[in-house]
Amino acid sequence: MRFSTLAVASAFAASIVIPTTAAAYDAAAGYWVGGTLNLSPFFNVSYERDDNPNSMRKYTKDAARRNGMEKQTDTADILVLKGGLNFLMPGNNWRLDGRTFVDHERASGADVDDRTDYFEALTLKGWTDGGTTWFLSENYQDIRYDDEFELSQDDRKVLTLSGGGDMAVTEKSKITVGAGYTDYNYDDKTNYDYSCIHGRLGFAHVLTEKTDWTFSTLYRNYDKDGYDSNAWSIDGRIGLRTRSTDKLTFDTSIGVEHYRDYEYSMYDADGKYLGKKSKGDDEDSFVYSIAGNWKMAQRLSLRVSGNAEYEPSQDVNDNSLLEETISATLTYTPGDHWKISGGIAYERDEYNRKVVAKMDQTTNPFTSVERGGKDRKDDEMRYYANVSYSLTRYCSLFVNWRYTDVNSSIDGYDYSRNRYGAGISLKY
Repeated sequence: MRFSTLAVASAFAASIVIPTTAAAYDAAAGYWVGGTLNLSPFFNVSYERDDNPNSMRKYTKDAARRNGMEKQTDTADILVLKGGLNFLMPGNNWRLDGRTFVDHERASGADVDDRTDYFEALTLKGWTDGGTTWFLSENYQDIRYDDEFELSQDDRKVLTLSGGGDMAVTEKSKITVGAGYTDYNYDDKTNYDYSCIHGRLGFAHVLTEKTDWTFSTLYRNYDKDGYDSNAWSIDGRIGLRTRSTDKLTFDTSIGVEHYRDYEYSMYDADGKYLGKKSKGDDEDSFVYSIAGNWKMAQRLSLRVSGNAEYEPSQDVNDNSLLEETISATLTYTPGDHWKISGGIAYERDEYNRKVVAKMDQTTNPFTSVERGGKDRKDDEMRYYANVSYSLTRYCSLFVNWRYTDVNSSIDGYDYSRNRYGAGISLKY
């Protein structure tokens, strides 16, 4: 799926033990204003090639070719411009971080929409001498495509608000609380908006000098327009995490999630009301969360992450799915100027209800419980690499490569995408 509530939930694990004075950041990038505000502007420009710039699946490619729109499936040359600002304001037992950017892609050589991505984020963190920590965060993303080609990824806005904190209850134990709200809003109503309110309660206890065991429970409530009830889920997880060490940090948990799907009025493929409602399905699954960093050598490090959870489908109506992800990234710095990184990521989307797809159309597929359909499971592999060379402290050159391959239990959903490019990065 394009979005996940993982980013929201993982915010509760954020470390907020941070220095409190500007002097502690003297070596950091950016320009200090009055010794209290650090500003770090950046600008990237790159040229890239993409052999499937519209992320077209097999059935939409076939339909485009049948309708004389082959140019929509061609390779595109893309100019990428990205500029923005990072800022930091440390205070007495608090810290404010922010980031904003505009990312614009202008394509040629194929019928591809130009794309503009606006993003901004703010996080306020604080702590007390007694060990209590807290945070408030907000981020907003607005992605826009031009109107010439309706098969591109859809215009959308995403707003996320969250907050939380932890407090010691004994010398070796602490409790964690948090809550948040996320809203997904598509302009193209062939995709399906939803909003999510969630709350978390957790507990951590010291096992060893550098390791804690944890327990947490997370409740989420999903609201979609036009449905007769909300969907909701609750999970319980136990885990282990390390406090910061020189070589290894990790935070991992496993558990079980129960998911109750939406109830909705049932229609046939032609939009005729069938005179009854679908009961919300109950789903249960093993779930997990993985986050770790390992400094394998002085110049070599490994980062791993993963997550499994239920969520509503955004590209198939009347459906939800279990999304499982895991990734690993290796970074090597052979010298003061070079940085080389590469990785692999796997995602599996398993839809709860059967999918009926109209393979003769270029629109999104639909789900119809009455007409049977097929089980849909998508397996996605992503491979990526980046090499950068620093010319100066403020300027570097880079080349990058990304490859995506999706195999589905329904053949028409398969697609692959290969993108590579080179550019220059400026940062103060």
